[in-house]
Amino acid sequence: RPTTQFNPNNRLKSLTVLDAGGKEFKITPTFDQTVYNYYLIVGNDVETVEIKATAVSKKASVFGAGKYTLNAGNNEIVIQVTAENGDIANYIINVVRE
Repeated sequence: RPTTQFNPNNRLKSLTVLDAGGKEFKITPTFDQTVYNYYLIVGNDVETVEIKATAVSKKASVFGAGKYTLNAGNNEIVIQVTAENGDIANYIINVVRE
């Protein structure tokens, strides 16, 4: 009897970081599906950021997107993508508030 094959794709199609006014910050390096660590330095006047993330597969789940209040110094934000088959990928954004 055939077995059900679940989609293993746990990659992001897009990842953006926005300020309170909706303006996009430039993360380093530029977003790529196969890169899992990103960095962003913002001024001390930036108190919140919003993370928007979209999975490649419609059957994958994305956790961790949304609004974050920033502390001074490094803020590690983890975006977790869970594929239909249960495989997990973590995309990490280190936002440094000066």
